[in-house]
Amino acid sequence: NNAFQRWAVRCMGRAGEEGLTSLEVMLLHAVNRRVRHGTISDLALLLNLDDTHLINYALKKLEARGLVKAGKRGKEKTIYVTPHGASVCQEYIATRERCLMQMLRLADADYEELARLARILHQLAGSYDHAARAAITD
Repeated sequence: NNAFQRWAVRCMGRAGEEGLTSLEVMLLHAVNRRVRHGTISDLALLLNLDDTHLINYALKKLEARGLVKAGKRGKEKTIYVTPHGASVCQEYIATRERCLMQMLRLADADYEELARLARILHQLAGSYDHAARAAITD
């Protein structure tokens, strides 16, 4: 997890946005790719985070940089990526392709095995989530 977070922050710096935290990087990508015009609750669910205050603070920092914009849907605050934010995400993806994916190809990575491991990690995260809920009610 720490290596991934360090990678995400440095890759985003290379994409032109230095000084973001790993949470801010993940939120920007989530808004750009998965939760367009979503709410803070949508983002919390997607990233499996309970502390909406951290999400709100990070989104304010992203908005101050012009990467995301807030809107309204009824009484709910929505978040969407700006053209500048989308451009930064595209550069991040290009940097990831050049630096990480190329290295995996050179290492002759087994993509089917990586996909299997990703599914296992997803299942493991779900198990931890379920156990955390059980610990509260037990």
